[in-house]
Amino acid sequence: MYTEFATIYDRLMDFDYQSFILILEKIWKDTSPKTILDMGCGTGNMAFYLENKYFVQAFDLSENMLLEAKKKLKRTALFHASFLNFQIQESVDVALCMFNGFNYLSSLDELNQAIFRVAENLKKEGYFIFDINTYYALKYRYGNDILSEDIEGIHCIWKNKFFENERKLFSQLNIYFSEKNQNRHICEKQVQTLFYVSEIFRLLEQNHLRVLGLMDLETGKKPKKNCSRLMFICQKIRNRAES
Repeated sequence: MYTEFATIYDRLMDFDYQSFILILEKIWKDTSPKTILDMGCGTGNMAFYLENKYFVQAFDLSENMLLEAKKKLKRTALFHASFLNFQIQESVDVALCMFNGFNYLSSLDELNQAIFRVAENLKKEGYFIFDINTYYALKYRYGNDILSEDIEGIHCIWKNKFFENERKLFSQLNIYFSEKNQNRHICEKQVQTLFYVSEIFRLLEQNHLRVLGLMDLETGKKPKKNCSRLMFICQKIRNRAES
């Protein structure tokens, strides 16, 4: 996943990173964090706006994404890893996993392993903030539909199929664009897993992470039933040795 797609990813991302980081800083303002871990950092857009104020470490599973991130980041410590095996030398004050990265894990066991890794690498009272695509998003917004969009001269077609019993959304993204007077076509296949909110709460609790609040990432408000992207604001309440 994210091979050729990495080179045009930024052109397709319509997101106000700076405004979003202001929201995050209001969440953690009382703790004055100094260190941040950006999980699944992609092309480094979050880290780009964080690295001038914090010591940022960032990783991604896609080496192509990391190559794009290296072009824009000057102070961030980048490394190649997955949600399931990452390790840093010292615990951080804040861990971020944005843009529904956890949905690309294949099972509840993998989600639990990823949350365990977060808890192991987060300081006591540190913040863990992440978002997911919800049941509503996978079934009703994307599932069993063909979506088409034109963004900055790039034509995108998403073909989606949602299997509720298997808890999987299979997507094929076809991207058509021109580059150096040549027509290009990129085909990207992705699989997302449905995780229910109650399951996520249980895994967070098992790993000593308390949910402080939930937010609809698209509206910045309290989530409703038709929320597509749900953001969890969590805090580590104790270290494993204190259990």
